[in-house]
Amino acid sequence: TFVADALASLAAALRFQGRIESAEPIILQSIAMTRKLRGENTVQEAAALITLGSVFREQGWFHRDQFTNKLAQAESAYRASLAIQEKVHGHVSAGVATALWGLDIALDNEGKQAEAEAVIREAIAINEQLGPTGEMALARSHERLARTILTTGQTSRLPEAEASCLKAIELDEKLSGKGAVSQAFVQHILAEALEGQGR
Repeated sequence: TFVADALASLAAALRFQGRIESAEPIILQSIAMTRKLRGENTVQEAAALITLGSVFREQGWFHRDQFTNKLAQAESAYRASLAIQEKVHGHVSAGVATALWGLDIALDNEGKQAEAEAVIREAIAINEQLGPTGEMALARSHERLARTILTTGQTSRLPEAEASCLKAIELDEKLSGKGAVSQAFVQHILAEALEGQGR
C-alpha cells in the first residue's frame, strides 16, 4: 500500500507542476494498485480519483484539440469519487464537498452550467453544515459559484456573482487576514462581475 500511496502523491505533484501527461499513467497505476491491495471503494481510491479527475479535466481544457473526450472522463472520475465518499463518510462530509467542487469545474468546462451550479450549491450547503472546519472550503465554493454564474453569460445574474465573491472574500479574510494571496483569484472574478455591471 505504501507504493500505491507514493504513486498517488507523485501524480499529484506532477499535476501541480503542470506535467499532466506524465501524471496520468502514474495515477492510473496507483488506483489499480489500491484496488488490488485494499479492495474497492476505499478513501484512498476516492482521493486518487479526485487527482485523476483533475488530470483529465486539465488535459481536456488546456489541450482541447488533442484530447476531445477528457472532460467527460473527468466528470466520470469525480462522480466515482463522490459515490465512494458518500458510501464511506455519508453525504455531509468534507470528502463529498471536495468531490462536488471538482465536479462543478468539470461540468462548467463541459458547458453544463445548470448542473454545475446545482453541484456547487450542494457543496456550499455541506460546508455550511460542517461548521468551522469547512470554512475555507466554503470560501472556495462561493468563489466557484461566482465563476459558474459568470460563465452562464447571463448579465442579469451578475449581482449574484458579486454577492458570492463578497461572501468568499469575507470568509477568507476571517481565516487568512485582509489582502491574503488566497483572495487574488476571487478578487479577479469580482472585478469581472463589477465590470459587467458597469461599475
